[in-house]
Amino acid sequence: MLRNIKFILALILFSISAVDVNSQELDQSFLDSLPDDVAKKLEKDLQDQEDVEVLFRGNTSIEANKAILRKIQNQVDSLKLAIEGKSGNIELPRFGEDFFSSIQSSFSPINLPNISDDYVLDYGDQLTILATGSINVESVSMVQRDGSVLVNKLTKVYVRGLRLDKAAEAIQAAMNNTAIGVKTSTTLSGLRDIQVFLLGEVSSPGLYTLSGASNILHALNVAGGISKNGSFRKIQHKRDDQVLSTLDLYNVMAFGQKPFDSQLRSGDIIFVKPKSFEVPVSGGVSRQALYELLPKETVYDAIKFAGDISPYFIGEEFLLSRFVDGQIIEQKISIRDAAKTNLKARDSITLPFYSSYQEPVKTVQIIGMVANPGTFNISDGERLSSIIKRAGGYKRSAYPYGSSLFRESAKDLESNFNERIYRDTLNFIVSNPQEVGATSGSLSLLLEELKNYRPKGRVVAEFELSRIENNVSLDAVVEDGDIIKVPPLLNQVYLFGEFNQPGSTQFKSELTLHQYINNAGGLKDTSTKHLVIIDPDGKTRLYKLSFFRPFQKNIQIFPGTVVYASRDIGRIEGLKFAATFAPILSSLAISLASLNSINNN
Repeated sequence: MLRNIKFILALILFSISAVDVNSQELDQSFLDSLPDDVAKKLEKDLQDQEDVEVLFRGNTSIEANKAILRKIQNQVDSLKLAIEGKSGNIELPRFGEDFFSSIQSSFSPINLPNISDDYVLDYGDQLTILATGSINVESVSMVQRDGSVLVNKLTKVYVRGLRLDKAAEAIQAAMNNTAIGVKTSTTLSGLRDIQVFLLGEVSSPGLYTLSGASNILHALNVAGGISKNGSFRKIQHKRDDQVLSTLDLYNVMAFGQKPFDSQLRSGDIIFVKPKSFEVPVSGGVSRQALYELLPKETVYDAIKFAGDISPYFIGEEFLLSRFVDGQIIEQKISIRDAAKTNLKARDSITLPFYSSYQEPVKTVQIIGMVANPGTFNISDGERLSSIIKRAGGYKRSAYPYGSSLFRESAKDLESNFNERIYRDTLNFIVSNPQEVGATSGSLSLLLEELKNYRPKGRVVAEFELSRIENNVSLDAVVEDGDIIKVPPLLNQVYLFGEFNQPGSTQFKSELTLHQYINNAGGLKDTSTKHLVIIDPDGKTRLYKLSFFRPFQKNIQIFPGTVVYASRDIGRIEGLKFAATFAPILSSLAISLASLNSINNN
């Protein structure tokens, strides 16, 4: 019977999708009866169809046509981006883009402890001088504008421009001339502030206040790093309109070299130039990324930037793709010739490599009335009975016939199927507004049920181990991510839908279907007299009550059976399937959702 329902639903899809498009106005009362999201979807679809009709009218102005074409083009572009975004192509990151990812939350001056002896003193630095020997005194002196510090409150020593170690020697020499036998120890106890301009392709250009010990990297860091269009390889340090040095951060990031040659001073300018062309390097290298290349640099340089050839590289050649005269030309080049091959804009490098694939661990979860519920690793082709036995078998209170198997792939199929029915139903409403006007309430109910349906992914399977032992073909193969639920035996029968008193009632083997219906207060007048009977194992039967067909006693009811009475959602004029198939569709959506009630009790 379940196959019959699937066949009927397939007919529904075919019938809806086969309807011709005929854009007309929708009745406002019908729109008001729909959920907000459904009504907006219908109005948008109608507007899109009207735009196309206007586009092909002969009396439409050129300006209107252009506006409509722009709108359609935007929709096409959005669809293209969505498709490309799901194509699985992962763009390579730009090498170094995360180098400044740890920027500070504020641009406050940086104070660095443990200043090295090669620090060059300037105005504003503070020195602490400790004298021991014939006199014992500690003095604090700041470097003055003339470059001097006062030692022992008497002697001036000029230290501006001197390294810290050389300044300490000069102070000791001055003390030797004034106080014999006195030893001095000089430390830097306070750093001067400097103001530096960060210009060019930095994230936040401007004037920044830094400590005197800051270098170019500190300055770039407080400015937010280098922008997307900035160069990591052409960073100029300027002073008095002269370029003191040009920093290539690839030497720092790729090879670990010292990042700076000169110390910053107030008024200095750090200028980041626009980046050069970039070449993607992928495959058998240590770091796959986009690398910025300078003129005359070769494939060899790009591979070195990428951390050199990885151990997984295969062969002796790499693939160079080059854009020539509007076409991409691919050529194989020997690794030995890498240093001879200059790179150009739009080039790309791919090194063939071997990638070992590790099969992910597959697991199945079993919960409920088994001796040892939990998660179990599974092997390919392992079957349901094996999992039950590994879990210690059923407890005495288990109800194998009511057990269930839930699978993600089945849930996806249900979801896709339901979404397609929902979408095709909307398309039919948009295409046939006049035919649906009289049945807007019924369609609104149908759409709401389809919208609210949440797939469970239940797979019908045999859980009686004795039956499986007699017929191995009944033993289902489990898949990664499956969830097995074994409920306790509950003597309940569930009646949902168009009953006067829906709910659960106690199972009694001697009761017939007719008696269970009477226990639920009988059927409402809104019922279609179609009953969907769902057995505890997930099998579904469709049963129609008829005045000329008395209730049959052979309709077997089990503990945990779900009986659903569908609602008559009305007849849609112009649809051949409306009176019979739409109620089945409606009842199927709700009855499948009701399955979870068995496991929640």
